[in-house]
This record gives sequence, structure tokens and C-alpha cells, in this order.
Amino acid sequence: MENTERDPSTAWQTSAGEWRLTNYEGKIFSSTDFVKWSRPEDGATPFPVAECPDFFPVPAACTGTGCDLPAPPGFAPTHVHKHSDGGDWYTFGAYEEGAAGTSGTWTAYPADSGDARGLPLDASQVMPVGGMNFYASKSFFDPVGAGRRIYWGWALVPPASTQTLPRVTTYHAALKRLIFTPAPELSALRGAVLFSQPTVTLAPNSTAPLSAGWAPGAGNTSEAAFSFTLPAARATFGLNVMGDRAAAAVSSLTFSWDPVNRTAAVAWVAGGGPSPGDPYYMPGVDMPGGDFNVTNVSYDDPRICQAACNQTKECKAFTYVVRPPLKGSCCLKNTVPDEVASPTCTSGVKPGGPGPAVRGAAIPMLPADVAIDVRVFVDNTFAEVFVMQGRLAITLKFDKNPIKDAAMELFAGPGAAATATDVNVWAVKPIWTSVDEVLAAAHST
Repeated sequence: MENTERDPSTAWQTSAGEWRLTNYEGKIFSSTDFVKWSRPEDGATPFPVAECPDFFPVPAACTGTGCDLPAPPGFAPTHVHKHSDGGDWYTFGAYEEGAAGTSGTWTAYPADSGDARGLPLDASQVMPVGGMNFYASKSFFDPVGAGRRIYWGWALVPPASTQTLPRVTTYHAALKRLIFTPAPELSALRGAVLFSQPTVTLAPNSTAPLSAGWAPGAGNTSEAAFSFTLPAARATFGLNVMGDRAAAAVSSLTFSWDPVNRTAAVAWVAGGGPSPGDPYYMPGVDMPGGDFNVTNVSYDDPRICQAACNQTKECKAFTYVVRPPLKGSCCLKNTVPDEVASPTCTSGVKPGGPGPAVRGAAIPMLPADVAIDVRVFVDNTFAEVFVMQGRLAITLKFDKNPIKDAAMELFAGPGAAATATDVNVWAVKPIWTSVDEVLAAAHST
């Protein structure tokens, strides 16, 4: 198509059957036969200039919890506009097609995320996970699969330029957001069952290994699925994944739950983060601000500073800093500041306190939710996580590569005990099909 600039969106059809697409410049192009394309004479530019734009009608309703609930009054979007701007973002809005050969008009709805760019397609864009992991995504309409809309993203993780798994895209009206779930066809890649147990119960500050009986390397390409029952008290729980069984470093997917406010969040700490049994003790982390007492000390064990905080009524958090004039400084805090990486610091919060500031993403919750369900796909250097039937999709990378023998374990932090149900882990088979396999299948039919 000539003179369209770059980055054409996926094309869509109007109710009259006219094909249209938008491009990097935000202009509309139309066609009646999908061969000859032209700019409408009205010269309108409905959309802002945007990298890798996409535009499509609001997809079919999701099928999970609360998907049958109505949208809030006054929220009735017709289409979705997506763009890539330091990550991939989307907004709902109303699109009026206008007459054939025109651009139509677009009215974007205000973003509920608090970010003017809109809602994130992938939650890694709002989590401190070491840079942008998901970018330049593209949707495709699947007429064979009952009119599904499927997204692929560009995973900016090692190895670079990797495509994410296909994500079926649906609409949750009550939550006013798109839902992204792994394509059901991915289940065909499941191989050997590596772990299967109906219930795993975890006491506070404990772990439950899932990989104890695995063969070396069996977990490096795997899929895990489980649900955490929401406890009656504040709790943290999650999954340690891609830890080398010959080393201590792990990557932790941590969920936090506050039953009083019915809020939940998910955070990610890549290799070498806090111990799962002691998540309020964080080596390599600074928590600037909130100091009410700073003492220069002659010890080099941060746990002594932690003990001082635990024994001081007004203390909510601490940071031990390696620095002169002695060996370090013990900083006691009456707030729980945000976390910042620092090789000279160790920080933490008092057990039973509000917990460290969540440096992750909020999980949209409904009153009827009784559990947080999770699916995790691991492929050597990165993982894709789907939370709450796809309310959040997260692309994550492992900082420690390569790992030859990955481990996996569930954990519970301080607070309430945790219960995981329907815990299953499968080995994932390669996607590649050889010529011989294709020929053999053809001959068998």
C-alpha cells in the first residue's frame, strides 16, 4: 500500500463491509476489495501519532468469574485503540464509522489506570522488572476460532526479538478491561506431568518444593497452574521459579493480599532477591526516607539493625547502610518507603506491619473472588504469567542465565498460612515439527 507511512494496524471492517486501517500517523485508509487503498477526502486524523498502533472492535465477552456482570453505567465502548509508547497501552472509546470513504470519528474514554497513556496490555510495563519486556504487539482476527482475537507481543528479553505466546483477547465489562488468556491450543504442548497435587498447605514463612523429583533440566521449559485460596488475614504467598538447584538465587513471583480492603497485588524479584521465608529482609535494597533515628554502628550484620527496629514501637521499617565513619549506619523509619536497588543497603519492615511498598501491579478484584489463580510458562530465559483468568498478563525475564537445572517451589511469607489448590506442573514440548513428522502424518491419512 503506497503512501501509508509505516506501522499499519490490523484492518477492520465497517458495518457496510468497507475495510479500514490506521497507521503510525493516526490516519485512516480504506478499501472495498483489500487490494486498492486510499485516504478519505475528509483528511481527518482520528488518532494520535503512535508507534505500532492497533484498532479493533471490542472483542467477545470473557468466560471467567464476573464476566456476565454488566459494565458500570455510562461505559459502553465500541472499539479499542492500542499504541506502543514506552510499552503497549490501550484505551476504550466510541467509534462512529460515518459514510463510506470517510475516516469516521473516535472519542477515547478517560483511562482508569491513572496513566494518560491508558491501560497496559502487559503488566510488566507498570512493574519495576528491569526494563520494558513487552512491546510492538499485534492482534489478529481468527475467523476459524469462533471469531477470536489473538495477540502476540514482542518480548524484549534474552534472546531478543522473541514472540510471546498467543493470547486470546476478550472483554470483561464489569472490570472495564481486556482479558488475556493463553490460547487453548498451547495445552497440546504439555508433556510429562512433573508435579500434581490437589492441595498444598503452607505455614507462614515456609516453602513447598515442586521440583524435588524432577530430572535435571525438566523444569526449564514448563507450565505451572495453581490457585491460592484467599485467607482471612493479611498474607503474602507466591512462586519461586527458575532458581538453580545448585545455588541459592531464585526469581520470586509474590502475591500480597489485604482482606480488609480486598486488594491484591503481584510483584517480581529476579534472581538473588529476598529469601522466600523472610521477604521483609531484603539485601541489596534501599528504602530512602522516613528516618526518625540514624545510628552509626560498628557491626556488619544487618539483622542487628532489623532487631532494633522490631524492638522499637514507632519503627515500621529499617535500612542498614555500609558506610563510614564506622562499619555502617542503622536507619530506623516510621514509614515504609518505596524500594530502590542499592548494593550497599539491606532493608526490611517489621513483621506484622503493613509490608513493604508493593513495587508491582494491582490485581483487579471482584467481591465474588475467593482465590487467585495463576498460570506460569517458563522457557529458560523468561516467563509469561497469567493471573486471575487473564486479568493480568506479565512477561518476565530471569536475570541469571543460563540455568541448567531449574527449581520451582511455592512459598508463604509472614502473616497467614497459605493454601494452594489444583497444583500442576507439566513439561512443555518443543513447538517445532520436522518434515518427517509432517510426511508421516500425511501418509497415515
